Amino acid sequence: MEDRKFKVEEDHIQLLKNMRVTWNDLCFGSPTVDPKRPYGSTTVIEDMAKMLNIGIVDKDGEIQLTDLQEKKLLNLHKETETVLEILLYNCSIKPGVYVNKGYSNEWIFSVE
Repeated sequence: MEDRKFKVEEDHIQLLKNMRVTWNDLCFGSPTVDPKRPYGSTTVIEDMAKMLNIGIVDKDGEIQLTDLQEKKLLNLHKETETVLEILLYNCSIKPGVYVNKGYSNEWIFSVE
């Protein structure tokens, strides 16, 4: 089984710092990132663009993004699943490459 590698970037860490964690009472209950407002409001892409200083603010105060910028933000958002798993396993996180051996939850910082 081949090792998986993932590169944590500053943008990932910034997104995690701004995630809204709530308590979900389903079944036994657990902490949960708010799926409707993961970064504070329902305008997820706009929230992310503001946090990461991506896009241009027009004269009406609206953030204008290119298709490429929007795609990047969506990818970063989806990647937070892996970044959160890395953070929880290590109880700390920093930019760099992490290696996962055997598809477990064990992510080790790699010095490449």
